[in-house]
Amino acid sequence: YFQDLVVFYHHETIGSALDKLARRHLRAAPVLLSAGLEDDESSSSDFGTFMGVIDPHNVLKHLVREVQDVQAKEEGKSQSLWAQLDEVGKDFSTRHVITVCDQKDVSEIFRADLDLSIAEAIRRGYVAGGKHGSHRLVIFNYSGHVVGIISQSDILTFIARHIPDLGELAHKTALQLGWCHSVTTVDKSTLAIDAFVLMYEQDISGVAVVDAEQGGKLVGSLDSSLLRGLKELSFADLGLPVLDFAKMQREKYAEYLKSDPVQKQSSEDEALNVDDVLAPFTAIEASSRLSEVLDVMRSHHIHRLYVVDD
Repeated sequence: YFQDLVVFYHHETIGSALDKLARRHLRAAPVLLSAGLEDDESSSSDFGTFMGVIDPHNVLKHLVREVQDVQAKEEGKSQSLWAQLDEVGKDFSTRHVITVCDQKDVSEIFRADLDLSIAEAIRRGYVAGGKHGSHRLVIFNYSGHVVGIISQSDILTFIARHIPDLGELAHKTALQLGWCHSVTTVDKSTLAIDAFVLMYEQDISGVAVVDAEQGGKLVGSLDSSLLRGLKELSFADLGLPVLDFAKMQREKYAEYLKSDPVQKQSSEDEALNVDDVLAPFTAIEASSRLSEVLDVMRSHHIHRLYVVDD
């Protein structure tokens, strides 16, 4: 957790940050206040005040508000949706990352606390008062500088490698664990931007894509992480049907993956697989056991797993 930490400085643009998150296959990174605008981007956090984290869900919230503002301004005029999205992209992608980062989804741990157990780290950072807590733990040194991040993926990987320690819990099914409940869905004909607006309105990070013509069969998934890699000239792609947009973004990530030096140096167990990146969704059955669920999520490097009818 203390090596190759990717950070962004406050004056870097949202567009460049989204591009780097996509190329490095990261879901989030710390934003630091640099000593001056002359400071260049760096992968070291030896200096800089922690300002928050940039992640796709925060970007989603600001992007939707921007789109809604432009649409309100252009109401009654002849400007097309594509033109509106293009206008948003030209402005939004050039803004500084500090305008879209926050600390609401972050828990903090200082070096002095690093002897706490994994169980305590989970309780402190990810579960609070019986409700879902943060998505990541940011680790600081004694000087108050960011030195690492523990993500949900890190916790998931650790638990998946210690299945025997879960005892009987590992044999509980998704149904027994209460994970079989309704989810927010959109039809495959829905435009990507409309699906993202729905996610913003419900404060969720993903939706299931279904085919109404096939009785609501699950055919895909859209989540805020697919906003990574959006560039100034590609914001109009948000006007595509949701499956087309998702496919286009996944293909972009697959190309990045093939040339990522970090992935080439990763072990077979840790490396991302192109097929997993391209997969429209991953699903399990209600009878799947927790041990199977953890293994699927770890091996496919995913955060979202759908439960379908047996």
